[in-house]
Amino acid sequence: ADQCSFGLIVDEVQDTADIVVKPLNRLLKSLQVYSGATILGDGSIALILDVAGLSKVAKIGTEKTKDDGIVTRHSGDSRKFDLQEFLLIRLNSPTKHAIVLNYVHRLEEFKRKDVEMSGGQRVIRYGTSILPLLTVGEQLGYPNLPTDGTKDTIPVVVIQKGGILFGLEVEEIVDTLSTDIEVDTTLVKQTGIFGNLNTANELIVAIDPFELIGKAFPESVIAPVSDHPAVVLNPTATATQVSAAPIRRLRILLVEDTVFFRKAVTAVLEKIGHEVTISIDGREAIELLEKNPDKFDLIVSDIEMPRMNGFELAEAVRANPALKSIPMLALSSRADKTYSDKGIKAGFNIYLEKLKPAVLTEALNLLSNTMKKAA
Repeated sequence: ADQCSFGLIVDEVQDTADIVVKPLNRLLKSLQVYSGATILGDGSIALILDVAGLSKVAKIGTEKTKDDGIVTRHSGDSRKFDLQEFLLIRLNSPTKHAIVLNYVHRLEEFKRKDVEMSGGQRVIRYGTSILPLLTVGEQLGYPNLPTDGTKDTIPVVVIQKGGILFGLEVEEIVDTLSTDIEVDTTLVKQTGIFGNLNTANELIVAIDPFELIGKAFPESVIAPVSDHPAVVLNPTATATQVSAAPIRRLRILLVEDTVFFRKAVTAVLEKIGHEVTISIDGREAIELLEKNPDKFDLIVSDIEMPRMNGFELAEAVRANPALKSIPMLALSSRADKTYSDKGIKAGFNIYLEKLKPAVLTEALNLLSNTMKKAA
Protein backbone atom coordinates (compact mmCIF):
# COMPACT_ATOMS: atom_id res chain seq x y z
CA ALA A 1 0.00 0.00 0.00
CA ASP A 2 1.60 3.29 -1.16
CA GLN A 3 5.00 1.55 -1.48
CA CYS A 4 4.68 0.20 2.07
CA SER A 5 4.92 -3.54 2.80
CA PHE A 6 2.82 -5.01 5.56
CA GLY A 7 1.58 -8.41 6.73
CA LEU A 8 -1.87 -9.80 7.40
CA ILE A 9 -2.30 -12.01 10.47
CA VAL A 10 -4.89 -14.73 9.88
CA ASP A 11 -6.03 -17.79 11.81
CA GLU A 12 -5.37 -20.27 9.01
CA VAL A 13 -4.45 -20.47 5.32
CA GLN A 14 -6.62 -23.21 3.84
CA ASP A 15 -6.15 -23.34 0.07
CA THR A 16 -5.97 -21.38 -3.19
CA ALA A 17 -8.71 -21.33 -5.82
CA ASP A 18 -9.72 -19.68 -9.09
CA ILE A 19 -12.97 -17.84 -8.40
CA VAL A 20 -15.36 -15.35 -9.93
CA VAL A 21 -15.65 -12.31 -7.70
CA LYS A 22 -19.13 -10.84 -7.64
CA PRO A 23 -19.29 -7.18 -6.56
CA LEU A 24 -20.92 -6.26 -3.28
CA ASN A 25 -24.44 -4.92 -3.34
CA ARG A 26 -24.73 -1.14 -3.43
CA LEU A 27 -25.82 -1.17 0.26
CA LEU A 28 -22.45 -2.66 1.22
CA LYS A 29 -20.20 -0.50 -0.97
CA SER A 30 -19.04 1.47 2.07
CA LEU A 31 -17.34 -1.65 3.52
CA GLN A 32 -13.84 -0.79 2.34
CA VAL A 33 -12.28 -4.02 3.63
CA TYR A 34 -14.26 -6.20 1.18
CA SER A 35 -14.03 -6.13 -2.61
CA GLY A 36 -16.78 -8.67 -3.31
CA ALA A 37 -17.97 -12.19 -2.65
CA THR A 38 -17.86 -15.60 -4.29
CA ILE A 39 -19.70 -18.92 -4.18
CA LEU A 40 -17.46 -21.80 -3.10
CA GLY A 41 -17.63 -25.34 -4.43
CA ASP A 42 -19.78 -26.51 -1.51
CA GLY A 43 -22.30 -23.71 -2.13
CA SER A 44 -21.21 -21.51 0.78
CA ILE A 45 -20.46 -17.81 0.40
CA ALA A 46 -17.01 -16.32 0.99
CA LEU A 47 -16.26 -12.61 1.26
CA ILE A 48 -13.20 -11.33 -0.61
CA LEU A 49 -10.86 -9.11 1.41
CA ASP A 50 -9.65 -5.91 -0.22
CA VAL A 51 -6.00 -5.51 0.81
CA ALA A 52 -5.89 -1.88 -0.30
CA GLY A 53 -9.05 -1.21 1.69
CA LEU A 54 -7.57 -2.87 4.76
CA SER A 55 -4.50 -0.65 4.50
CA LYS A 56 -6.71 2.46 4.32
CA VAL A 57 -8.74 1.42 7.36
CA ALA A 58 -5.54 0.65 9.27
CA LYS A 59 -3.97 3.88 7.91
CA ILE A 60 -0.85 2.01 6.82
CA GLY A 61 1.45 3.96 4.55
CA THR A 62 -0.67 7.10 4.71
CA GLU A 63 -0.85 10.10 6.98
CA LYS A 64 -3.37 9.63 9.74
CA THR A 65 -5.46 12.65 8.81
CA LYS A 66 -9.19 13.17 8.86
CA ASP A 67 -9.24 13.54 5.09
CA ASP A 68 -8.11 10.23 3.61
CA GLY A 69 -9.35 11.02 0.10
CA ILE A 70 -12.02 8.31 0.14
CA VAL A 71 -15.07 9.11 -1.97
CA THR A 72 -18.36 8.38 -0.21
CA ARG A 73 -21.36 7.43 -2.31
CA HIS A 74 -24.58 8.72 -0.82
CA SER A 75 -27.63 6.49 -1.10
CA GLY A 76 -29.68 9.31 -2.56
CA ASP A 77 -27.63 9.39 -5.77
CA SER A 78 -26.67 5.71 -5.99
CA ARG A 79 -28.09 5.34 -9.50
CA LYS A 80 -25.42 7.69 -10.85
CA PHE A 81 -22.83 5.08 -9.96
CA ASP A 82 -24.69 2.12 -11.49
CA LEU A 83 -22.24 -0.09 -13.34
CA GLN A 84 -22.92 -3.21 -15.37
CA GLU A 85 -20.74 -6.18 -14.41
CA PHE A 86 -19.45 -8.65 -17.00
CA LEU A 87 -17.11 -11.64 -17.15
CA LEU A 88 -14.74 -11.28 -20.11
CA ILE A 89 -13.91 -14.42 -22.10
CA ARG A 90 -12.10 -15.36 -25.30
CA LEU A 91 -13.58 -17.68 -27.91
CA ASN A 92 -12.29 -18.84 -31.28
CA SER A 93 -12.93 -15.32 -32.57
CA PRO A 94 -10.76 -12.18 -32.82
CA THR A 95 -13.35 -10.29 -30.74
CA LYS A 96 -13.62 -10.58 -26.96
CA HIS A 97 -16.94 -11.77 -25.55
CA ALA A 98 -18.67 -11.12 -22.24
CA ILE A 99 -21.24 -12.79 -19.99
CA VAL A 100 -23.36 -10.81 -17.53
CA LEU A 101 -21.74 -11.58 -14.18
CA ASN A 102 -25.11 -12.15 -12.55
CA TYR A 103 -25.49 -15.30 -14.68
CA VAL A 104 -22.18 -16.86 -13.57
CA HIS A 105 -22.42 -19.57 -10.91
CA ARG A 106 -18.77 -20.73 -10.82
CA LEU A 107 -15.54 -20.69 -12.80
CA GLU A 108 -13.80 -24.02 -13.24
CA GLU A 109 -10.82 -25.50 -15.04
CA PHE A 110 -11.17 -29.19 -15.86
CA LYS A 111 -8.60 -31.66 -17.09
CA ARG A 112 -9.36 -32.62 -20.68
CA LYS A 113 -8.84 -36.30 -19.84
CA ASP A 114 -11.70 -36.11 -17.32
CA VAL A 115 -14.27 -35.33 -20.02
CA GLU A 116 -16.53 -38.35 -20.57
CA MET A 117 -19.36 -39.15 -22.96
CA SER A 118 -22.99 -39.87 -22.12
CA GLY A 119 -24.42 -40.96 -25.45
CA GLY A 120 -23.35 -38.16 -27.76
CA GLN A 121 -23.07 -35.59 -24.95
CA ARG A 122 -19.73 -34.50 -23.41
CA VAL A 123 -19.98 -34.40 -19.61
CA ILE A 124 -17.87 -33.92 -16.48
CA ARG A 125 -18.54 -35.59 -13.16
CA TYR A 126 -19.04 -32.56 -10.92
CA GLY A 127 -19.28 -33.49 -7.25
CA THR A 128 -22.41 -35.61 -6.97
CA SER A 129 -23.80 -34.19 -10.22
CA ILE A 130 -23.09 -34.63 -13.91
CA LEU A 131 -22.20 -31.39 -15.67
CA PRO A 132 -23.14 -31.31 -19.39
CA LEU A 133 -20.65 -29.33 -21.48
CA LEU A 134 -21.32 -27.11 -24.47
CA THR A 135 -18.72 -25.21 -26.48
CA VAL A 136 -19.71 -21.54 -26.72
CA GLY A 137 -17.83 -20.86 -29.98
CA GLU A 138 -19.46 -23.87 -31.62
CA GLN A 139 -22.94 -22.76 -30.55
CA LEU A 140 -22.28 -19.31 -32.02
CA GLY A 141 -21.19 -20.85 -35.31
CA TYR A 142 -17.53 -19.87 -35.13
CA PRO A 143 -15.06 -22.09 -37.03
CA ASN A 144 -13.17 -24.54 -34.84
CA LEU A 145 -9.55 -23.64 -34.23
CA PRO A 146 -6.90 -26.29 -34.87
CA THR A 147 -5.52 -27.62 -31.60
CA ASP A 148 -1.87 -28.45 -31.01
CA GLY A 149 -2.79 -30.93 -28.32
CA THR A 150 -0.73 -29.16 -25.66
CA LYS A 151 -3.67 -27.82 -23.65
CA ASP A 152 -4.55 -30.42 -21.08
CA THR A 153 -7.18 -28.26 -19.33
CA ILE A 154 -10.36 -26.54 -20.46
CA PRO A 155 -11.75 -23.34 -18.89
CA VAL A 156 -15.46 -23.63 -18.10
CA VAL A 157 -18.05 -21.09 -16.98
CA VAL A 158 -20.71 -22.85 -14.90
CA ILE A 159 -24.25 -21.51 -15.39
CA GLN A 160 -27.37 -22.58 -13.52
CA LYS A 161 -30.57 -22.71 -15.57
CA GLY A 162 -33.83 -24.21 -14.42
CA GLY A 163 -32.14 -25.67 -11.34
CA ILE A 164 -29.60 -27.55 -13.51
CA LEU A 165 -25.90 -26.72 -13.84
CA PHE A 166 -24.37 -26.46 -17.32
CA GLY A 167 -20.71 -25.98 -18.28
CA LEU A 168 -19.89 -23.45 -21.00
CA GLU A 169 -16.47 -24.26 -22.46
CA VAL A 170 -14.48 -21.20 -23.60
CA GLU A 171 -10.96 -20.62 -24.91
CA GLU A 172 -9.93 -18.38 -22.01
CA ILE A 173 -11.41 -16.64 -18.98
CA VAL A 174 -9.85 -13.16 -19.11
CA ASP A 175 -11.14 -10.80 -16.42
CA THR A 176 -14.20 -8.98 -15.11
CA LEU A 177 -15.42 -5.65 -16.46
CA SER A 178 -17.41 -2.93 -14.69
CA THR A 179 -18.77 -0.36 -17.11
CA ASP A 180 -21.51 2.22 -17.54
CA ILE A 181 -21.50 1.68 -21.31
CA GLU A 182 -24.90 0.63 -22.65
CA VAL A 183 -25.23 -2.65 -24.55
CA ASP A 184 -25.99 -1.76 -28.17
CA THR A 185 -28.64 -4.17 -29.52
CA THR A 186 -29.12 -2.60 -32.96
CA LEU A 187 -27.10 -5.25 -34.82
CA VAL A 188 -28.32 -8.30 -32.92
CA LYS A 189 -29.62 -10.89 -35.40
CA GLN A 190 -28.11 -14.05 -33.96
CA THR A 191 -29.31 -16.48 -31.32
CA GLY A 192 -27.21 -16.29 -28.17
CA ILE A 193 -26.06 -12.67 -28.49
CA PHE A 194 -27.48 -9.79 -26.40
CA GLY A 195 -25.59 -7.02 -28.17
CA ASN A 196 -22.27 -5.17 -28.27
CA LEU A 197 -20.26 -3.08 -25.82
CA ASN A 198 -18.47 -0.33 -27.71
CA THR A 199 -15.64 0.47 -25.28
CA ALA A 200 -12.90 3.02 -25.84
CA ASN A 201 -10.39 0.31 -26.73
CA GLU A 202 -12.38 -2.45 -28.40
CA LEU A 203 -15.71 -3.97 -29.32
CA ILE A 204 -16.96 -6.66 -26.91
CA VAL A 205 -19.82 -9.03 -27.79
CA ALA A 206 -22.25 -9.69 -24.91
CA ILE A 207 -23.66 -13.21 -25.11
CA ASP A 208 -26.82 -14.74 -23.65
CA PRO A 209 -25.82 -18.01 -21.90
CA PHE A 210 -29.44 -19.02 -21.25
CA GLU A 211 -30.25 -18.81 -24.95
CA LEU A 212 -27.14 -20.82 -25.83
CA ILE A 213 -28.12 -23.50 -23.31
CA GLY A 214 -31.65 -23.52 -24.69
CA LYS A 215 -30.24 -23.98 -28.21
CA ALA A 216 -27.96 -26.85 -27.17
CA PHE A 217 -30.56 -28.49 -24.92
CA PRO A 218 -33.98 -27.57 -26.38
CA GLU A 219 -36.80 -27.26 -23.87
CA SER A 220 -39.98 -29.10 -24.76
CA VAL A 221 -42.29 -26.96 -22.61
CA ILE A 222 -42.31 -23.84 -20.51
CA ALA A 223 -44.74 -23.94 -17.60
CA PRO A 224 -44.55 -20.67 -15.67
CA VAL A 225 -48.28 -19.83 -15.73
CA SER A 226 -50.21 -20.38 -12.51
CA ASP A 227 -53.79 -19.16 -12.91
CA HIS A 228 -54.07 -20.16 -16.57
CA PRO A 229 -53.02 -23.82 -16.81
CA ALA A 230 -54.49 -24.16 -20.30
CA VAL A 231 -52.17 -21.47 -21.65
CA VAL A 232 -48.66 -22.53 -22.71
CA LEU A 233 -46.28 -19.71 -23.55
CA ASN A 234 -44.53 -20.52 -26.79
CA PRO A 235 -40.74 -20.06 -26.39
CA THR A 236 -40.25 -20.08 -30.16
CA ALA A 237 -42.70 -17.26 -30.89
CA THR A 238 -41.18 -14.19 -32.49
CA ALA A 239 -41.61 -10.71 -31.06
CA THR A 240 -43.64 -9.72 -34.16
CA GLN A 241 -46.05 -12.61 -33.72
CA VAL A 242 -46.50 -11.94 -30.03
CA SER A 243 -46.93 -8.16 -30.24
CA ALA A 244 -49.84 -8.63 -32.64
CA ALA A 245 -52.00 -9.83 -29.72
CA PRO A 246 -54.43 -7.30 -28.14
CA ILE A 247 -52.70 -5.23 -25.49
CA ARG A 248 -53.15 -1.94 -23.67
CA ARG A 249 -50.63 0.48 -22.25
CA LEU A 250 -49.75 -0.59 -18.71
CA ARG A 251 -48.22 1.41 -15.88
CA ILE A 252 -45.56 -1.04 -14.72
CA LEU A 253 -43.42 -1.00 -11.59
CA LEU A 254 -40.18 -2.85 -12.42
CA VAL A 255 -38.31 -4.11 -9.34
CA GLU A 256 -34.76 -5.19 -10.25
CA ASP A 257 -31.41 -4.70 -8.52
CA THR A 258 -29.08 -5.80 -11.35
CA VAL A 259 -28.23 -2.91 -13.65
CA PHE A 260 -28.00 -4.95 -16.87
CA PHE A 261 -31.40 -6.61 -16.46
CA ARG A 262 -33.00 -3.39 -15.25
CA LYS A 263 -31.99 -1.64 -18.47
CA ALA A 264 -32.73 -4.62 -20.73
CA VAL A 265 -36.22 -5.26 -19.34
CA THR A 266 -37.07 -1.54 -19.36
CA ALA A 267 -36.09 -1.37 -23.03
CA VAL A 268 -38.38 -4.33 -23.85
CA LEU A 269 -41.33 -2.90 -21.91
CA GLU A 270 -41.01 0.62 -23.30
CA LYS A 271 -40.57 -0.67 -26.86
CA ILE A 272 -44.01 -2.27 -26.75
CA GLY A 273 -45.57 0.89 -25.33
CA HIS A 274 -45.67 0.49 -21.56
CA GLU A 275 -44.83 3.13 -18.95
CA VAL A 276 -42.08 1.93 -16.61
CA THR A 277 -41.14 3.09 -13.10
CA ILE A 278 -38.06 1.50 -11.52
CA SER A 279 -37.35 0.35 -7.98
CA ILE A 280 -34.00 -1.19 -7.17
CA ASP A 281 -35.17 -3.57 -4.45
CA GLY A 282 -38.30 -4.85 -2.73
CA ARG A 283 -38.13 -2.44 0.19
CA GLU A 284 -38.03 0.60 -2.08
CA ALA A 285 -40.88 -0.89 -4.15
CA ILE A 286 -43.23 -1.52 -1.22
CA GLU A 287 -42.61 1.99 0.12
CA LEU A 288 -43.50 3.45 -3.28
CA LEU A 289 -46.58 1.24 -3.59
CA GLU A 290 -47.86 2.14 -0.13
CA LYS A 291 -47.54 5.85 -0.92
CA ASN A 292 -49.17 5.42 -4.36
CA PRO A 293 -51.53 2.39 -4.19
CA ASP A 294 -53.39 3.34 -7.40
CA LYS A 295 -50.40 4.34 -9.52
CA PHE A 296 -49.53 0.95 -11.09
CA ASP A 297 -51.39 -1.64 -13.17
CA LEU A 298 -48.72 -4.35 -12.84
CA ILE A 299 -45.61 -5.26 -10.84
CA VAL A 300 -42.72 -7.03 -12.61
CA SER A 301 -40.16 -8.18 -10.07
CA ASP A 302 -36.85 -9.99 -9.76
CA ILE A 303 -36.57 -12.57 -6.97
CA GLU A 304 -33.04 -12.35 -5.54
CA MET A 305 -32.64 -8.81 -4.17
CA PRO A 306 -31.22 -7.16 -1.03
CA ARG A 307 -33.29 -5.80 1.87
CA MET A 308 -36.54 -7.40 0.63
CA ASN A 309 -36.52 -10.17 -1.99
CA GLY A 310 -39.24 -10.87 -4.55
CA PHE A 311 -40.99 -13.51 -2.44
CA GLU A 312 -41.19 -11.11 0.51
CA LEU A 313 -42.40 -8.31 -1.78
CA ALA A 314 -45.21 -10.50 -3.17
CA GLU A 315 -46.29 -11.52 0.33
CA ALA A 316 -46.29 -7.87 1.46
CA VAL A 317 -48.37 -6.80 -1.54
CA ARG A 318 -50.92 -9.59 -1.07
CA ALA A 319 -51.21 -8.79 2.67
CA ASN A 320 -52.04 -5.12 1.97
CA PRO A 321 -55.78 -4.57 1.26
CA ALA A 322 -55.02 -1.55 -0.93
CA LEU A 323 -52.49 -3.45 -3.07
CA LYS A 324 -53.52 -7.11 -3.03
CA SER A 325 -55.36 -7.02 -6.37
CA ILE A 326 -52.38 -5.73 -8.42
CA PRO A 327 -51.18 -8.46 -10.84
CA MET A 328 -47.58 -9.55 -10.25
CA LEU A 329 -45.13 -11.15 -12.68
CA ALA A 330 -41.85 -12.66 -11.47
CA LEU A 331 -38.83 -12.40 -13.76
CA SER A 332 -35.86 -14.37 -12.44
CA SER A 333 -32.78 -16.28 -13.51
CA ARG A 334 -33.81 -18.85 -10.89
CA ALA A 335 -36.75 -20.43 -12.71
CA ASP A 336 -36.61 -24.04 -11.54
CA LYS A 337 -39.81 -25.62 -10.18
CA THR A 338 -38.86 -25.09 -6.54
CA TYR A 339 -38.50 -21.35 -7.07
CA SER A 340 -41.53 -20.99 -9.36
CA ASP A 341 -43.78 -22.93 -6.94
CA LYS A 342 -42.59 -20.73 -4.08
CA GLY A 343 -43.21 -17.63 -6.20
CA ILE A 344 -46.77 -18.66 -7.06
CA LYS A 345 -47.44 -19.45 -3.39
CA ALA A 346 -46.09 -16.01 -2.39
CA GLY A 347 -48.57 -14.31 -4.71
CA PHE A 348 -47.14 -13.97 -8.22
CA ASN A 349 -49.61 -14.57 -11.06
CA ILE A 350 -46.92 -15.63 -13.52
CA TYR A 351 -43.32 -16.73 -13.00
CA LEU A 352 -40.91 -16.34 -15.96
CA GLU A 353 -37.25 -16.90 -16.65
CA LYS A 354 -34.99 -14.01 -17.64
CA LEU A 355 -34.53 -12.79 -20.34
CA LYS A 356 -36.93 -13.86 -23.08
CA PRO A 357 -38.56 -10.74 -24.59
CA ALA A 358 -41.10 -12.63 -26.72
CA VAL A 359 -42.28 -14.76 -23.79
CA LEU A 360 -42.41 -11.71 -21.50
CA THR A 361 -44.49 -9.85 -24.08
CA GLU A 362 -46.91 -12.75 -24.42
CA ALA A 363 -47.27 -12.97 -20.64
CA LEU A 364 -48.05 -9.24 -20.49
CA ASN A 365 -50.67 -9.70 -23.22
CA LEU A 366 -52.20 -12.51 -21.17
CA LEU A 367 -52.34 -10.39 -18.03
CA SER A 368 -53.64 -7.36 -19.93
CA ASN A 369 -56.48 -9.32 -21.50
CA THR A 370 -57.30 -10.89 -18.12
CA MET A 371 -57.44 -7.45 -16.52
CA LYS A 372 -59.78 -6.25 -19.30
CA LYS A 373 -62.21 -9.09 -18.60
CA ALA A 374 -62.05 -8.43 -14.86
CA ALA A 375 -62.83 -4.77 -15.46
